[in-house]
Amino acid sequence: MAAFIKSASGIPLRDVREVVYQLRYFVLNELRNGRPVNFPNLGRFELKTRKGRTGKIFGGKTVTQPTTQYVKFKAAKLLRKEINKQNP
Repeated sequence: MAAFIKSASGIPLRDVREVVYQLRYFVLNELRNGRPVNFPNLGRFELKTRKGRTGKIFGGKTVTQPTTQYVKFKAAKLLRKEINKQNP
C-alpha cells in the first residue's frame, strides 16, 4: 500500500510508511475505546464481541470457548457499487 501511495503522490516512502503506521495506530486506539471508525466512501470498522460458549468434542469432552472480540468491516455503499460494477 505504501509503495502505491508513494508512486501515485510522489511523497517519500518513509513519510508514507509513517502515515500508514499512524493510521493503523489511530484505528486501533479508537476501536479499543469503543468508537467505530468511518472512512468516507470506503467503509466502517467497529469492534464486536462474540459470546463465549461451551461445546463438546469427540469423546464427549467439554470445551469452553472464551468471549472474544473481533473487528467488523462494513463496506460503504459507493465501494460496494464499484466492486459490483460490470466491466463493459
